[in-house]
Amino acid sequence: MQPRHRDGRRGSLRPTDFDLVALRSTTGGPLEAPPYLDVVVGYGGSHRYISLHIDWDVRPVIDDGVSDATGFYAPFALWAHHVSVWPVLVSAQRATTRPGPVAGSETRVVLDRLTRYLYMGSPASVSRFLAAANPTGPPEGTAEDSPEPPTP
Repeated sequence: MQPRHRDGRRGSLRPTDFDLVALRSTTGGPLEAPPYLDVVVGYGGSHRYISLHIDWDVRPVIDDGVSDATGFYAPFALWAHHVSVWPVLVSAQRATTRPGPVAGSETRVVLDRLTRYLYMGSPASVSRFLAAANPTGPPEGTAEDSPEPPTP
């Protein structure tokens, strides 16, 4: 079953279809997450898209649209405060006119685990996107999607 766009179309979803902004590096190309950022901050699921933000207790929250969990602060902070990442996050956050990627943030960073590209958007936009992109069942193509074998 293909995901459904917010306007009812079926097919491949893109974060930009849900008012998420593609983050661009200071050199103009897409801002890419380092390999395994999702793993080192604590995500152990299999969904393609996840959201990262800092809650009011200064803990990173990882959300895949199906469940959320508290992650590890040190690797998230090391990445977010890197000299090539922080200016991009602050600039994108200012464009939303809301507080940024700090405690109590009103913006969320979305990571495409396949391409490693990053997006930013409001909590409502990110929630709508994750709900559409990551259905509550197992990811397509898993063994749980396979029909039951016939019984002898």
